[in-house]
Formats: sequence, structure tokens, C-alpha cells
Amino acid sequence: MQLQPKPLQFNSIYWHVVTEENFNDFMEKFKKENGEAWVFYAISVRSYESMAFNMAELKRYIEQQKQVIVYYEEAVKPQIPPPSVEEEPEKSKFLKKLYEVIKPKKEEVKETIKEDTDGEVQ
Repeated sequence: MQLQPKPLQFNSIYWHVVTEENFNDFMEKFKKENGEAWVFYAISVRSYESMAFNMAELKRYIEQQKQVIVYYEEAVKPQIPPPSVEEEPEKSKFLKKLYEVIKPKKEEVKETIKEDTDGEVQ
């Protein structure tokens, strides 16, 4: 059976929420921490919501794929049959002794059948 893939290890991402009110303070702090060069990637609130929904959909899909994998792993596992009497010597000895005590005698059975059926027994 194939081993499970190595778990994901994500790098940290830092999000900065910048508005008109905090823009100047943000730029000052950002330049001190990261240098003079800077680039903005802007996203609307609606697009951010879409990104969050997409991530949730991706998570759902991955979980379902994991369930499919577990299903097939279980399906291909060797089935272990229940132990037979021969595989359990103590149980085997007990059952043989029990049978010797209660086993019907062939002639007794024939007589019982004859009496019950008034017929021939072969």
C-alpha cells in the first residue's frame, strides 16, 4: 500500500489592512520594516469573500478525496478469515471430546428412524 503524502507546511503570510485613515502610518511603518521599495496588491471586499469561499470549497474537496482514499485502502486490505478450529488447538480438543460424548451411534439412529417412519433405512 502506498504511504500517505507528507503533510503540507505553509509559510506565514502577513496581511495588512490599509484604509484611507491608516495609510500614512502604515506606509511609514512598512518602509521602516521592509525598505523604501513597495508594491500593493489590492483586492475588493467582494473578491476577498470569493477567495474565502474558494478556500472553503478547496478544503471540502480535499476532505472528500481523503475519504475516497480511505475507502479504497480499506477495500484492498487483506480480509482476515475467522480462526478455524484447527488453528485453536485447545478449542479443537474440547470439541472432539464433546463430540465423542454426544455423537449418535449409527445403529441407534437407524432404529429411531425406523420407529418414527415405519420404513426401511439404508
